[in-house]
Amino acid sequence: MSGRAKVTIEGAYCHKAAEEVATKSGKAMARFSLATSDDRKVDGRWERGPAKWWNCIAFGENAEKATQVLTGGVRGVSVEGRLTVEEYGGRTYEKVIVEHIDVSESPSGHGKAKANGYMPEPEEPEDADIPF
Repeated sequence: MSGRAKVTIEGAYCHKAAEEVATKSGKAMARFSLATSDDRKVDGRWERGPAKWWNCIAFGENAEKATQVLTGGVRGVSVEGRLTVEEYGGRTYEKVIVEHIDVSESPSGHGKAKANGYMPEPEEPEDADIPF
């Protein structure tokens, strides 16, 4: 058993643009974070649960796609990959455990940024939102 779990994150929010860097060998790599939350019904009303942030790393074509699609403020982001947990010795000699998702499928999303050349139409405002 490899100790890695395959995960799919759907409907996430990407606050900041994906950061692309090159590895020592020149291969494209992108880092980005996604936020999810569990909504739950309390007293007949839906309430948003606490945010869970997922650190993601993509390589090659997936990294290039991430920087094109995840430009910041993008909602409805979906990624698939392996959950990886790594342990480091911190400066204070305490164990630091870091988890991240190694992205194996190109990220997709909709909202502010174009995804696959598609820009969703802006939502029509409610009459109550119009100030005149």
